[in-house]
Amino acid sequence: MDSPHSHDASDSPVCFLVGAERSGTTLLRFMLNNHSLLSWRNEFEYAVDAVTDGGKWPPMEPYYRWLSGHRVFQASRLRIDTSLDYPNLVRSFLTQTQRYAGKPRVGATVHHGFHKLPFIWPDARYIHLVRDVRDVARSNLAMGWSGNVWAATERWIEAESTWNTIRASVPDNRRLEVSYEELVAQTVRVLERICAFIGIPYERAMLEYHRYSSLKPPDPKLVGQWRTTLSTGDVQLIESRAARVLLERGYELSGFESIRIDAWTRLRLRLDDRWGRIRARARRYGLSLVASDFLSRRLGLDAWQERVRFRLNALENAHIDPKPCCYDAFIRLCPRGIAEPGYDHHSDGRKTG
Repeated sequence: MDSPHSHDASDSPVCFLVGAERSGTTLLRFMLNNHSLLSWRNEFEYAVDAVTDGGKWPPMEPYYRWLSGHRVFQASRLRIDTSLDYPNLVRSFLTQTQRYAGKPRVGATVHHGFHKLPFIWPDARYIHLVRDVRDVARSNLAMGWSGNVWAATERWIEAESTWNTIRASVPDNRRLEVSYEELVAQTVRVLERICAFIGIPYERAMLEYHRYSSLKPPDPKLVGQWRTTLSTGDVQLIESRAARVLLERGYELSGFESIRIDAWTRLRLRLDDRWGRIRARARRYGLSLVASDFLSRRLGLDAWQERVRFRLNALENAHIDPKPCCYDAFIRLCPRGIAEPGYDHHSDGRKTG
């Protein structure tokens, strides 16, 4: 039986939290999800990754297979209704999130490809969270997602460019811009502004997310860490790519001498990035598993690749903070839970095993 608070997500505008990875979206997501009227889905890129820039939907059977090996989707335990077409299927993922939580409003975090969201949710609202790219690049490097700060900067620039696309097409009253630096320095004031934008009252419980995760309270000391942790050369590399966008977003440049990256240096940086990411994967997963992943994909051995992918996903989930994952915290807040494990993503809803 549905909670008295639950109704279809289409009854209220869906809200999306968008921005580059390592920009503080996890922190803000936990705050939003801890509101009594809000349920929030994490890392919802699988709703748009298969959609073309022109808004063409993917064929469904390959999409089902892709979802079956997707790390975040696996952890979500969402149900796939094969009777639905693509846009209604991905909309149903947020409806499930909302109904299982028993909350009247729903949102999701999307780090890339969010310019495609209007094809599916034409009336959605957007909260854009931006953080100084010099701190973002440093954090990406620590996660092993980039092999050097020059490559890490590209991910941030792509997200900010995508936001420019949204800003040009979505009316002012359906988008809100927030900086990570504001969020950690004036947390309550920023949350009050976000809640007003969504159309709900601020709740002090939004600051109690630490009860369900390893995330610590907002710490202003995390702002501007690049000043003491990055070398002058690394700062110059970042600013060689991002100076213009940094200034557009209201950040000051370091004052270091600007540098130009020639073609040979660019090639060296790309090779260094690739090698750095390989080394990071080998440290995290082990060389044997990384090699198995490469060979199974290169040889087209699907069954082997599926086994490898599940092992990689399990290790990645164990590595990522905060712990427990959003799904586990969500279950604690909502004892009724989501679909049980063993759900067959290729069936009409029957469980297997």
